[in-house]
Amino acid sequence: MKVQEFIEKYKKLGSVKPITTLITVKNYIPYKSKQSFVEDVVNECVLADQGYIWFDEMYKYLVFTIGIIKMYTNIEFDADFDVAIGEYDAICEANALNDILGAFEGEYKTVLNMLNMYEAQILRGNTLESHVAKFLSNLNEQLGDVVNVLAKQVEEYKGLDLSQENVGKLINFVNTLGK
Repeated sequence: MKVQEFIEKYKKLGSVKPITTLITVKNYIPYKSKQSFVEDVVNECVLADQGYIWFDEMYKYLVFTIGIIKMYTNIEFDADFDVAIGEYDAICEANALNDILGAFEGEYKTVLNMLNMYEAQILRGNTLESHVAKFLSNLNEQLGDVVNVLAKQVEEYKGLDLSQENVGKLINFVNTLGK
């Protein structure tokens, strides 16, 4: 059911009847589907700059709320997210948001907890310890590469005759180290 159709029916419903007489609500979504949904929300809202990661929290709220309503109910939002935001506003203006989310409150809290856990896992990458560990790991890899190049170069020049004829080879060796 389209959002506008839902709102019209919701206004006529009154407070006596439960919202579940108006919409279809899924009682449970499999764990893998919830996990995939949470990952999609996070990927949609993550921002990064020079290794620092954060989330557009206001956008995340909308992506999550609209997405979870679509996942657990038969309410259909427009595919254009800007239009969907207007539909979200219309649901809020009709005072229906809490009733909708309340229809699957336990599942809503579970998925919200999963979202918070996944976000915290990603944000742990912002700690000083994490950045130092990444730096040291990268440095270790680079030093390993340099050692391998040096070992190869030394092996090539083993037994080098330092006579005038081989000065050019020695200069090439030094130039190679400088690169």
